[in-house]
Amino acid sequence: MKTALDSTAPEVDGEPLSFRRRTVIIDGPDPVDKYVGGQLRLRRAQIGMTQSDLGSKLGLSFQAVQKYETGENRISASRLYQLSRVLDVPLAYFFEGLDGASQVEDEAVNSDLSRKEAAMVLGTYYRISDPRLRSACLLIMGRMADRGDGESA
Repeated sequence: MKTALDSTAPEVDGEPLSFRRRTVIIDGPDPVDKYVGGQLRLRRAQIGMTQSDLGSKLGLSFQAVQKYETGENRISASRLYQLSRVLDVPLAYFFEGLDGASQVEDEAVNSDLSRKEAAMVLGTYYRISDPRLRSACLLIMGRMADRGDGESA
């Protein structure tokens, strides 16, 4: 039996839109939380900040930052605002590239390793204080990439 509330519910592909309650223990982290956490990790690495540094700026332990980055802990709106200020990015940065739920699931599963590696490379790069060494590092990485997929380094 249809009620008055049913007719006002948003629909996707002719079906009423609804969300099932998720729990981290049973379902694992929500794909959106993982995506936002990945954006957090990426930006932190881009500016060469450690989890401990970020945690101390927010009054958190590095473990709490780690849980945000993996999506294990959800980031509240007020904390997201604080993060955007500390990391000098607009709030929308954390959601850039987030189009749909299925895309989020795919990206969360497929890009964890590449995001982690990219964050490690960026973090290491920004720890190099000598600009000449940084340039040399970029040159070496560029040449390695140009060698092609089939050749060994």
